Amino acid sequence: MVSNINFEFIREKKDGRLLAVKEIYNLDIISYKDGDFLFVDDFKAMLEQSQFKEYLLDSINYSIYHFNQTFDHEKWEDGFVLYNKYSRKDVFRILNVKENPVAQNVGGYLVSPDNKHCPIFVNYHKEEDISESTKYEDKFITNKVFDWMSKSNRNLESNDVQSIIGNKGSIRLPLFIKKNNDEGAEFYYMGDVIPEKDKVEQTTMNNDKGQKVSVVKFRFTLNRPVSDVMYNYLRENEISAKKTAPIIEVPIKNLGMALIKNDNAEFNRIPLYNFYAAAGSFSEMQSQKDYTLIEVPEKFASSDYFACQIIGESMNRVIPNGSIGLFRKYSGGSRDGKIVLVENFDCQDPDYNSAFTVKTYSSTKNFVDDSWEHTSIVLRPNSFDSSYKNIIIDEFSGKEMKVIGEFVRVLS
Repeated sequence: MVSNINFEFIREKKDGRLLAVKEIYNLDIISYKDGDFLFVDDFKAMLEQSQFKEYLLDSINYSIYHFNQTFDHEKWEDGFVLYNKYSRKDVFRILNVKENPVAQNVGGYLVSPDNKHCPIFVNYHKEEDISESTKYEDKFITNKVFDWMSKSNRNLESNDVQSIIGNKGSIRLPLFIKKNNDEGAEFYYMGDVIPEKDKVEQTTMNNDKGQKVSVVKFRFTLNRPVSDVMYNYLRENEISAKKTAPIIEVPIKNLGMALIKNDNAEFNRIPLYNFYAAAGSFSEMQSQKDYTLIEVPEKFASSDYFACQIIGESMNRVIPNGSIGLFRKYSGGSRDGKIVLVENFDCQDPDYNSAFTVKTYSSTKNFVDDSWEHTSIVLRPNSFDSSYKNIIIDEFSGKEMKVIGEFVRVLS
């Protein structure tokens, strides 16, 4: 606590070096001597400034309020509360690490120099465009068993692997998971885990050059089973993928054609909407038949699917400008991390010049009393152009928001 208050944990760059903030700004606030906490003279002088003191007390009072709102003694495990969210920095601070580690050195885990702990960070659903050597096969087997892979280029004799197995002494392994990168920089604390030593095995995975590199696969047992709500939430995409048939790409060469012939497949029609020129709501467009019919494979030919042209560069990492996107009508369930078509008459998208937008849906939620409650909704671009900004949906504009469909894939 003293180290944190004196800004020894947080580091900044100065003259090309990472230094403690305390050292850069010559900060010294508190000391601990003979069982007493003492303010240093310089900080006592700061407290004489009424505005500084007011802001400091306001920050402290909010911290206490926030703690009281989120703390649950029954879910507390030596510093962490089950299913609360923590950034990597939060985790290392709570584990009493002397200084905030460099992010590149952490990656998915970091063994402490004294081998006392190794927090593990998992992005449950990996993005397709990440490096092959980071597409680890991390997944739940049951709500009490979790399979996990070490960093690449590791074998059974690697120092960090030996530490995680427990061959260098007792080690704490707290597990933190987020559903995907759209959830931001914070992870849910899932509890501490213990490796099943007889299930540790060395295997291989591909790197970006298609070459095999060694990696070690672990099977962990969680100290406490993951709650059903959290377990189903994290595995939602995994469960949906098992129910979804493989998708066939259909070339659409002329949008003006109502019929597209292909001798190799049987085709049926779905509506293609022009949201860019839309003047009314989606329901009005449906009732007025304000669309063109295009043909798709039979498995997509149902009232569950529709298509539209994606205008603009705000999603060009996934959907090129001008593409025809296939969507499944939204019928409920979690939208977090999914690309969705949203109708919101309180929010105009400059790409569409209308109340419709295609973005990645992200919601900030609190896990309270074994259920979720939304705190904010963000529609995120996924573009090579950094000028595109998040669209923030508040409680007022959210009343007018409606998710129309979930993106399936690009047709053409």
